[in-house]
Amino acid sequence: SGFLFRNGTMTYLSYPSAIVWPYAINDHDQVVGSLDPTASGPSRAFLWQSGEFTLLPTPDGMGSFAIGINNHGQVLGYVVNRDWSVHRGVLWHDGRMTELGTLGGESIQPIAINNRGQVIGSIPVTLGSTHAVLWTNGVVVDLVPGGSEHYGSASAINDAGLVVGRVDGQPVFWYRGR
Repeated sequence: SGFLFRNGTMTYLSYPSAIVWPYAINDHDQVVGSLDPTASGPSRAFLWQSGEFTLLPTPDGMGSFAIGINNHGQVLGYVVNRDWSVHRGVLWHDGRMTELGTLGGESIQPIAINNRGQVIGSIPVTLGSTHAVLWTNGVVVDLVPGGSEHYGSASAINDAGLVVGRVDGQPVFWYRGR
């Protein structure tokens, strides 16, 4: 079971017939993560607040995982099919799920979301090579200059939109897509 530790008190996050994997919390004590069923079935992303679990919308037959939440309640995560050949980044907000977009591929790895709703992550461009990407207002931008011979990954984004990561093994930061 997961837990929330607040003001010296531990609150256990338990859910019937599932293992609770909390992953992130915002300033409003909203917790997100995934429920791993103890029986068969896919994992499900959840939002926990004030003792209540809300299962986040997930396409039929797919599993879902929540990995981040900002202070506006936007939840970052991903959905996968049974064999994980499809791995799509998503945002949940106000009971709706929106796919982030992949620049044409089948998979993405979202990493973090800021309070402006900007998301960073990585997208495979060739076998063994990924590019760091930034999603802003439904538009995905490849942050790695040059072609697929370059490798890039994003690690974090702040509320000003500054992204840190690596390109070809060197530390970098991006601001406004540069």
